[in-house]
Amino acid sequence: MDNERLSRRSFIGFAGKFALASVILSVFGQASTEVDARRPPGAVEEPLFSGICVRCGRCAEVCPQKIITLLPLSVGLRNANTPVLTSNGVCKRELDCIQACPSGALQKITTAELKIGTAIINEARCRNCGLCIPTCTQIADAIKWTADKKKVYIESDVCVGCAACIPECPWNAISVSSANARRPSFRWR
Repeated sequence: MDNERLSRRSFIGFAGKFALASVILSVFGQASTEVDARRPPGAVEEPLFSGICVRCGRCAEVCPQKIITLLPLSVGLRNANTPVLTSNGVCKRELDCIQACPSGALQKITTAELKIGTAIINEARCRNCGLCIPTCTQIADAIKWTADKKKVYIESDVCVGCAACIPECPWNAISVSSANARRPSFRWR
């Protein structure tokens, strides 16, 4: 009977250790993945960003629009608790996040240097109503009509990825990705 309890205890201990090891390995196994989300303005290159960011959350605290969130542990230890912009969060380019960053993971940039991603139009959903154009014209002038004025398109090299066009679209046809984001080099402050 004592051997039977010992066997059960050994099995339960082994199962617990196996479960813990599985969790740790899954977290470390994702350590090399890069984040495919918009980082706050001024974010340095991705591999360097996750090493420099001290995960203090100050950028999220000072964001006037409250669109900066911290990634969960499920993305892996390398990127856990680092800041990203919410998928539909509109960055009004106030750059308070940069001033709050103590580590230099967010480098000082001007609004003219800002490019945190690129908007994308889902052509299957887009009704070519043009409601997104006036908002963009005030910011980057990246959304335009084709020459025949029948289709709306985005000049990806001009788009800053601020997402101001998203709430203007009644068809949910616009999204913003981190593609073409301009990432400054790291410099000590």
